[in-house]
Amino acid sequence: MAILIDDPRWPAHGRLWAHLVSDSDLDELHAFAEANGIPRRGFDRDHYDVPAEWYDRVVAAGAVPVSSRELIVRLRAAGLRRRKPETSIEELLPGYLEDGHFERPASPWRTEGLDPAERDELRELVMRSIHSLPEGHRNVLLLRDIENLDTEEAAELLGISPGAVKTRLHRARQALRELLEPHLREGTP
Repeated sequence: MAILIDDPRWPAHGRLWAHLVSDSDLDELHAFAEANGIPRRGFDRDHYDVPAEWYDRVVAAGAVPVSSRELIVRLRAAGLRRRKPETSIEELLPGYLEDGHFERPASPWRTEGLDPAERDELRELVMRSIHSLPEGHRNVLLLRDIENLDTEEAAELLGISPGAVKTRLHRARQALRELLEPHLREGTP
């Protein structure tokens, strides 16, 4: 029985957020949240969203810091994982011509010579774009490209086949490129 919290890396509403969960039951989670002034409106199906600036206070109150991967593993093991209905990634993917080429070829991206403020803005844009991907694709992308798990580890953690991990990762990367392209095209401010 523990209250767990992952790193505040999830962007929303101009801030970064962490996820706070219980590995035993929701009553324990709600009691901890209430005791620490976390508003009930921050609860989303199986976790509370906690702003980055509250992270140290919540850890000092007894929440155990864990990776996002560990948090999901423990939430699933407790039978408390509640997923959002999956949305389609199709509208985020690039278009193709009949000959198999992209409708709109990718242009070079402007990422060199960014000042620290521009790098921070770019980091937030990338995290917002990742967060906008459908959950199944987002989770694969995060586990493979952020948490650096191999295909088999990600498949085991998510309860899907390695082939599904590869397909979702490819499609997630394509969709992410489409989301970022208008912002990073060379010559754009």
